[in-house]
Amino acid sequence: MKKYMAAAVLITIVLAAGCTGNDSSQSESSSQTDSSTAEVTTSAAPTEQPEEVSETEAVPEPAETTAALTEATQDTSAPEEQGGYIADWIYGTWSAVSVNGQDYWDYAFANGLTEQLQLIFNSEEVLVRNGTVGIEQEYSYAITDAGADINYSWGEKFVTLTYDPSADTLTMIDEADNFAVLKRGEYPQSAEVDYIADWIYGTWSVISVNGQDYWEYAAQNDEDQEKMMIFTAQGVDITSGDRVLRTLSYRITDEGAEIRDTDGAVILMTYSPQDDTLTFTADGYTTVVKRGRNPKPAEN
Repeated sequence: MKKYMAAAVLITIVLAAGCTGNDSSQSESSSQTDSSTAEVTTSAAPTEQPEEVSETEAVPEPAETTAALTEATQDTSAPEEQGGYIADWIYGTWSAVSVNGQDYWDYAFANGLTEQLQLIFNSEEVLVRNGTVGIEQEYSYAITDAGADINYSWGEKFVTLTYDPSADTLTMIDEADNFAVLKRGEYPQSAEVDYIADWIYGTWSVISVNGQDYWEYAAQNDEDQEKMMIFTAQGVDITSGDRVLRTLSYRITDEGAEIRDTDGAVILMTYSPQDDTLTFTADGYTTVVKRGRNPKPAEN
């Protein structure tokens, strides 16, 4: 290496010497060049000898180079994805267990969500389910030192995920600094809450509105479909005939139940064990629903 450095110095000196003659004749330039070359050659000759000795002393360098090449070959033999990181550790389903420190299902009820909030990763993309029935979106993602980033389709990052290997969780932080903790696997709503909820499961049909028989009310308001509420462990479907109008979240209370409407309003339902009915008031209408079906009476 030092030998090549010496050669570089020689080239620099020669070029510098060639630039010193401005108005001299060609013969003078030639003479100066010969002289300079001679001087450089004479002065440079002694410096080449010790360099060969130094080069001889540096013989172990090829062994280091070989070791480095071997190590590099070993490093690149592992399969790498997502910008150089092995990504398969993240593949699969991750479900929210808390949002802003609140249990996910408590948060879901307060915000009118009825489904799990989930991230489902594969080698190409991540499917985001936001807790609303039928709403899901595909995004790109990239593995990072901390965990992963989820990006918009045009490449801009909008969610950062931080992985905790001890808890096997991902903490998701959005642009508004809201955070959710997701754990590998499913996190279904538990039926084992403060109250046993299975008594409410099944179909409840509207039997009266503001004290008037439902079918009389329906005839006066151009309604011809049976209105029902179908309770399950996941939520309550509001239906008109065979059509589901919307799905809401609910929870059991001392009085009966409370439903969280899509606008965030809480609708209180009072249960009557004697009549096996639920009564609630919403939008100025007091409605009574009874367990079972209430089909339209046959016309005479």
